[in-house]
Amino acid sequence: MQDTAYRLKFGLPDLANPSQLHQYKVGRLEINAPADQAELKQYHPESYYVLKRDNSINGKYIDVKIEENLILPFEFGMSYRTNMVATAPEYIAKFFATVYSSYQGRTIETNIEIDLDLQQGWTRASGEILDVIGTARSYDLTIKFENVRGSFEWDNVLSKHTGTNFARDYRCSDVNNELTRSNYQIEKSWEEVILPTGAAFDSVYPQDAETEYRYYGLAQYGDTP
Repeated sequence: MQDTAYRLKFGLPDLANPSQLHQYKVGRLEINAPADQAELKQYHPESYYVLKRDNSINGKYIDVKIEENLILPFEFGMSYRTNMVATAPEYIAKFFATVYSSYQGRTIETNIEIDLDLQQGWTRASGEILDVIGTARSYDLTIKFENVRGSFEWDNVLSKHTGTNFARDYRCSDVNNELTRSNYQIEKSWEEVILPTGAAFDSVYPQDAETEYRYYGLAQYGDTP
């Protein structure tokens, strides 16, 4: 229904083909000159605080602790599409998870990386962490590119442990959600670790033709009608 309503509103012809790989909106990362790198991260700390209104005290907000217990196995993944080119013989195009565990007073990092193809139609990529040294505490999800330019789109993010998908904004309807008053410790979606001039990301309507991104999405494709 969302897709059909959107196409009618902006005069797009025909109906979109249903897909199990992406939904009404997807995340889109653009890397254009002079940039040739970008890194986005989704943090999943063991606990963090958000501000919520206390109904018993008019107009007051209180800190509420959010806990995310990490019990392995941990499965992660996403659907993605790329239209990119390498700017150097050695390049990085990866989606990976890092699990932080405690062992004998040390913090140990366990990485599982997924290499992304630079030219790829919509597909699914996933990985799994079954065991770590010590006790698993927290984890991050990371999208990382170096020495490449072009576009990367993603949707249907999976971050599953203890039987629940904990991925924030898993439908990628607001990937560029910045820190707010309520969510003042971590963002609700993806945080930019490296985003130089020439790189940008946002949620867009996933048209097949590049020129049709003018209807919704990154500024370089034009204004919305």
